[in-house]
Amino acid sequence: MGFFKRNKSSGLAAVSDKVARGIAGAINKAQHRWVKAMERLSARLSMKTKAIVLCTYLTLMFFACGYTIVKSIRNWHSSIVVETQSTMPAIITQHRHRPPSKLNEDPVRNRIHLFRHWMDSLNTTKEGKQQIDSFLKTRPGLMDSIEMTGGIYDGN
Repeated sequence: MGFFKRNKSSGLAAVSDKVARGIAGAINKAQHRWVKAMERLSARLSMKTKAIVLCTYLTLMFFACGYTIVKSIRNWHSSIVVETQSTMPAIITQHRHRPPSKLNEDPVRNRIHLFRHWMDSLNTTKEGKQQIDSFLKTRPGLMDSIEMTGGIYDGN
């Protein structure tokens, strides 16, 4: 009836399946060789020797884990807070509104000053006041954040 139609696979998928089977076969071969070598090695050892090897291995692992745990506990205070150097955000030098005076040499201070000047210039017209109200309504605390950023940057 055609309900279970067989889809022909593309040549690329067939090649990748062959490659995957080849890789999996090589891994299985290596694992089998390793298992046979370990079986031959352990078959020659007596039960006492196997017990000694196992105890030695477990002891080494116990001390390695213990060392790791103790070292992580000792360095607990230094791993909680990591101090990194602060980076300055990217500075945009193109401004649409330039104030008539007082451009500082520092670009960050300039941006703060230009933003304040732009907000003040919007306050002079009715449309500007509506735009400011819209800004402050959608972003409450915007002007406080600008003032705080200026104070932090100036060191106040």
